[in-house]
Amino acid sequence: MSKIISDEYLAFIRAKPCLVSGKRPVDADHLSARGFGSGKRNDFTAVPLQRKYHSERHQIGDEKFQARYNLNLWRCAAELLYEFFLEREESK
Repeated sequence: MSKIISDEYLAFIRAKPCLVSGKRPVDADHLSARGFGSGKRNDFTAVPLQRKYHSERHQIGDEKFQARYNLNLWRCAAELLYEFFLEREESK
């Protein structure tokens, strides 16, 4: 799998409120990445999470995190991706 890098998409994610708290600022937390600065990075899997929730997700794992906050992270990522491309299409 190659890198998918989109600074425009990461800016879109960082402008969103946190999926847990509804507050800002947020990190663009990648659901699909391997390690810091990974060569397997996919920006289109990023979701907006405040730093404390970003860290918590990595500490306890996706399953526990999603259960704790009643979230489906991959569904959220898909909805955000759809919104991003819909806004781009509408602005043409």
